Amino acid sequence: MTNPQNKETVQELLIQTNLDVGLELNLPATADYVDLEALLEKSITHLIDSDFERLLQVLYRIDIDELKVKKAFANSDSVANSLAKLILAREIQKIETRKKYRQ
Repeated sequence: MTNPQNKETVQELLIQTNLDVGLELNLPATADYVDLEALLEKSITHLIDSDFERLLQVLYRIDIDELKVKKAFANSDSVANSLAKLILAREIQKIETRKKYRQ
């Protein structure tokens, strides 16, 4: 299983997330998973406030389970944080699947 605490994995997650979400998130090479999650949460908060339709399109394109998305929105205290965790978990799945079939 991919270790999200590994610095290389964090950079790989950053690249994959930027591609899928259509953002240009930047983190130093020394950043960790928590830094990535916080940066993504900030971007999601911005999308919630300014371009909600785009956020929904991103979640659909990344293929986040609809029930999980609804549950995240029901948790009004930390919607952006919940969505960031869902996105990163999905991106980890994609990375693991790609690695599995490369072998």
